[in-house]
Amino acid sequence: MISNFLKSNNIKNNSPFRSFCTRYSESHEWIKFNHRNKTCTLGITKYASDQLKSIVNINLPDLNSTITRKQPFGNIESTKTVADLFSDVDGKAVLLNSDVIVDPTIVSHSPEDKGWLIKMESNDFESFNKMMTKSEYGQFLKDINKSNV
Repeated sequence: MISNFLKSNNIKNNSPFRSFCTRYSESHEWIKFNHRNKTCTLGITKYASDQLKSIVNINLPDLNSTITRKQPFGNIESTKTVADLFSDVDGKAVLLNSDVIVDPTIVSHSPEDKGWLIKMESNDFESFNKMMTKSEYGQFLKDINKSNV
């Protein structure tokens, strides 16, 4: 309703919160897309972090590397396993979170905030929009838990 009012009166909504949207993948990564500057931030979900337990090492791509949708771009090593990292959108790595490389436990403690992994430039809105919303991801996790019983 508000957006219709804004459009009909040629008013731009400059709220910074309207330009960001977060989606989730079946491989337990999250992507927060900034539609205004066509960048996205990627990390692993709390569920993934909990499954990995103690994270001891993170390998990320080089800056300006091409990130190809559904292809591994790095990995996370825990005391339990090594897990590949995937993106559900194509893009180019423009910023790496050096804090998590130096101290991988940040991802264990704050996977969906301070534990972000990379920022990418991307125009791949179509793939992003196919990812799960927060509520869809919540249902996905419930279904996983049911099948593990």
